Amino acid sequence: MTLECIKELSFTPRDYQTDAAKSILKSIIEDKKKSTILLLPTGMGKTNVAVMVVVELLKKELISPEGKILFLSPDRKLKHQLHDVCQADFSSYGGSYLLPEGQSLPPSITQKHFALSRFIFATPALLMNSLFARTPSQRRVRPEDFDKVEFILIDEILDVTAQTIAGEGFRMDKRFAPLIDRLMAKPTNQFLGLTASILQKGKLKFIEDMFGGEKNIEFIYPKGDDFQEHAPAIKLKRFYVFDDMRKEMDKLLIVLRSQTQKVLMAGYRRLSGGQPLPPNRTLLFANDVMKRSYEGTNFQAGSESFFKKLIINDGAYLDLIVARQFLFEHTFQKFANFVLGIKNTLLLNASQWLEVKELVEIAFKEGKATNISPKDLRLIQVVKKLVNEEGNSVIIFLRFVDMTKHLSALLEKEGIPNLYVHGRMSGESQNMQLKRFKSGEVKVLFASERLIRKGTDLPEADRCIHFGTTLSIEAREQAMGRIRSTRSDLKEDITIIYHQTAEQEKYTKLVEQFLESVKSLKTSAGWTIYDDGSVIASGQEQPEFVVEEQEKKD
Repeated sequence: MTLECIKELSFTPRDYQTDAAKSILKSIIEDKKKSTILLLPTGMGKTNVAVMVVVELLKKELISPEGKILFLSPDRKLKHQLHDVCQADFSSYGGSYLLPEGQSLPPSITQKHFALSRFIFATPALLMNSLFARTPSQRRVRPEDFDKVEFILIDEILDVTAQTIAGEGFRMDKRFAPLIDRLMAKPTNQFLGLTASILQKGKLKFIEDMFGGEKNIEFIYPKGDDFQEHAPAIKLKRFYVFDDMRKEMDKLLIVLRSQTQKVLMAGYRRLSGGQPLPPNRTLLFANDVMKRSYEGTNFQAGSESFFKKLIINDGAYLDLIVARQFLFEHTFQKFANFVLGIKNTLLLNASQWLEVKELVEIAFKEGKATNISPKDLRLIQVVKKLVNEEGNSVIIFLRFVDMTKHLSALLEKEGIPNLYVHGRMSGESQNMQLKRFKSGEVKVLFASERLIRKGTDLPEADRCIHFGTTLSIEAREQAMGRIRSTRSDLKEDITIIYHQTAEQEKYTKLVEQFLESVKSLKTSAGWTIYDDGSVIASGQEQPEFVVEEQEKKD
């Protein structure tokens, strides 16, 4: 198939992008598939491929003159990003409209803009509210104009459509189901889905079923020498932190968690009629217990004493999860305050919990309760080498918002300028910080995981560091995809973990799962993994534990 669009594109596509566009067009034109899904690692030009497909369909007049092209993105940032990238190639084919947030324009004005525009950019939530308003007068999109949509591009389609449900499996995201159902109900509509999440097999199967099975959908996996040449390799590194106090506390927390988890497993079996509790659903079930969310169970059929035991163990299980998160990924003071403030009677009467409290008190007496942890020092050591000695730019992922500020201040004292960004900042402040980082003003960006791991493009980052092991392999894949090295095609993914603790065990399992998943992928060339287990700092190399300046003065 010859592409007529190549000569007029604003960019020069790579060979694998052209091949992918041809495969998608074959799926649409010749194979008559209702939906085509492009799976391509982040940073390899999914949007470029989509632009080529849309322009080619327009040039071949396979979208009618009055037909609209709808672009759905999971969040506002991606919506704006997609709109900006597409303008240079779409402007000659019709007007574009970014569906506005809020009530900045009267519904009648929005209706007119939507009706006159050929290319519509929106989030599912925004379009839902605009189309399915409570009254006709509040509608910002008229149904008759919406029904003129003929081609739908869904960016990060797994995030837009698939919603995890209690137990195993997925369902259509209930928030957007009416919107997707209306689009799918029109027989002639064509869908193109984009995703970088090539490891999420369960969601991919859900998407296949959603569109009616293999006969209606085609998955496009780019391939070829050109693809392999540009595909990034990922080097997994780990740096250990040695801390006997935290190691001892973790052992005690593990015992307690195991005990409470057994009660949860027994409770789930009873509530589900004998079904075992899936390992990856323990936390979800625990939260359901605390919310008294027992749909589809025989909760009321049990004895009062059984459910009392279940609830108190459930509360203890959730407290133990938070305690471990604070122990490994926050300041010691935060962990100590949480431990000393626990009110769960099961924990208060457990010998292991009393030992943890005793260790906390000893730490204060011996001056080890400083807010600067051995992990903080290891991070500073690693960043100094990456930035000062090797000239890399680095993004550091953290679980807790407070730690972005805490570690940013520590690194600033060490003479390394840096920025931080998190979900409590306004959108304007977030964008300003990201622009400063992307411009090269500083080499280090601290970021809370939830904010940064999806949809934020960080083209200047050469390395990423995880201050813990909080991400699943799917989320880890997305986080690594945000990093686009300007120095080489090798991405270094570094994790800093406490030695001989649950952190190390979790990291080992994560790497095993990652390596195993990548082996079975058709796009394995895009995820060449190096498990660099040799990069293990010895106890002698670890920086000495320090006392904060304020404590020295005292």
